[in-house]
Amino acid sequence: MSPTDVIRHLDGFAGWVGTLDETDERKADARLLIGGAKTVLGLVAAGDFEGNPALWQALFQVANKWDGFVFVYNSVLLPNGGVVVGPLRQDAQASDTADKQGM
Repeated sequence: MSPTDVIRHLDGFAGWVGTLDETDERKADARLLIGGAKTVLGLVAAGDFEGNPALWQALFQVANKWDGFVFVYNSVLLPNGGVVVGPLRQDAQASDTADKQGM
């Protein structure tokens, strides 16, 4: 992707974050991460992505090494696995609530 295309891509990404059903603080945090991005890496896996822990580990190691983040399943994740915005955060909250309720 050319530098101009990266800027356009990231601007669109930041705009998309604004449409999410998240708090303004979380959206601002995600936009801060996106605004700091200088490079975009894409990954296409031929096999099962979900069932490949080595692939997940490598993805997060790259994000950690370069002070980046991971965008997966319409969610922005930190290298430590924390979810900034997106459905994965809401899924984690629902799971935590169910665990606390003994479900």
